[in-house]
Amino acid sequence: MAKQPVSYNANDIQVLEGLEAVRRRPGMYVGGTDIKALHHLIYEVVDNSIDEALAGECDCIVVTINEDESVTVEDNGRGIPVDIHHEKKVSALEVVMTTLHAGGKFGGGSYKVSGGLHGVGSSAVNALSEWCEVRVYRDGKVYFQRYEAGIPQAAVEVIGKAPKSQSGTTTTFRYDPKIFKDDVTYKFDTLAQRFREMAFVTRAVTLKLIDKRDDKQVTFYFEGGIASFVKYLNHNRDSLHDVLYVEKEVDDVVVEAIKNLYLTVEESEFISIYGTSGAGKTTLLNLIGALDKPTNGKIVVFNHDLGTYDENFLATFRSAYIGFVFQSYNLISTLTAVENIAFVIELAGWPKQRIRDHPEKLLKLVGLQHRGNHFPAQLSGGECQRVAFARALANDPPLILADEPTGNLDMETGLEIVGILEKIRDEGKTVIVATHDKKLLKLANRSLFLKDGRLTDK
Repeated sequence: MAKQPVSYNANDIQVLEGLEAVRRRPGMYVGGTDIKALHHLIYEVVDNSIDEALAGECDCIVVTINEDESVTVEDNGRGIPVDIHHEKKVSALEVVMTTLHAGGKFGGGSYKVSGGLHGVGSSAVNALSEWCEVRVYRDGKVYFQRYEAGIPQAAVEVIGKAPKSQSGTTTTFRYDPKIFKDDVTYKFDTLAQRFREMAFVTRAVTLKLIDKRDDKQVTFYFEGGIASFVKYLNHNRDSLHDVLYVEKEVDDVVVEAIKNLYLTVEESEFISIYGTSGAGKTTLLNLIGALDKPTNGKIVVFNHDLGTYDENFLATFRSAYIGFVFQSYNLISTLTAVENIAFVIELAGWPKQRIRDHPEKLLKLVGLQHRGNHFPAQLSGGECQRVAFARALANDPPLILADEPTGNLDMETGLEIVGILEKIRDEGKTVIVATHDKKLLKLANRSLFLKDGRLTDK
């Protein structure tokens, strides 16, 4: 029997308008139509409230599973804007709830950080709901709009007054049984576990879960944020030390980088830190060396809590206590090898005789006494790195920090650097090296593996 040709022309191309695409292909937006996707509906709405909390505008979120399987999410944030959108000519609330990729998370002005589906979440939940109602408390008024299968049933309207001090958004929705056809229902324990984790990573925010079906409820609040999360994970274990954490502000955004990291280095110890690229080796050395200053956490080097000092003190501290060796050498190109070393000594305020004589001694230590008058461009990579080591020793610091000192060198030259580190170790200096080089690992008294910011002995 001959196969009938299948039509495929311009008339077969469909354009799905509005939220119809979400209803046709829910898997693209919430991962399917199973119980996991059902819970994802709640997560998306709650994520919007969490974003308000991360912006410092919300400190209480209440999630209620109602007896009819509808869900209400309330927060005390700023409230979704309700004024008329300049392009769509309808309330911004309606735009947010009925238009994919509409929200305040794209321009960077309203939210520095955010989670969820970035402008898809609320509208996707609305599209996949049998009905959805939103109340916004803003500017002393209560605004309301109802949707069915994602379609507004009327324009946004004012339905009452609210205290001037009250603001926030309350969203109530019931999943559409035409889409979620299986015998699915919300699981209290699943939601509680998720909200516990949310509360841990969004510190000082109250997150309450109420289940009216079984008269159950639980409230989460953790002042310590991720540090509290680590304590929770360790609650039935014997901890070796208190939780330490570090915060850093990047482009006006505070990033909490808790890694439960605790490192004690003894005097004259040689420690190697190894791990994959991006594991945090350079960041750790920069923190120890006071090149990077955390906005929270504690770093104590030679009895100095580095987080408590200003940059002027830290510059003096670095000069006196720490010698740095970088993978890229960081020599001043317009100065000779001798001058690169002398410059560091002069900045530290040493007498002129030391400025004149000490660079030659250090170049001899690294085997470059005959290359002192050469500029970096006239030196090989290995020679530049040896000059960098001599410069690191210029002020006789008790601590040497070396970041991938053999990373840009061939095997033979790398062995020369290993030999220099052996000399430094034998002089009794404390050395911390971040490296991939197995030869350097063998030199160390202790080797530590760094993965995702966590140090472990190997």
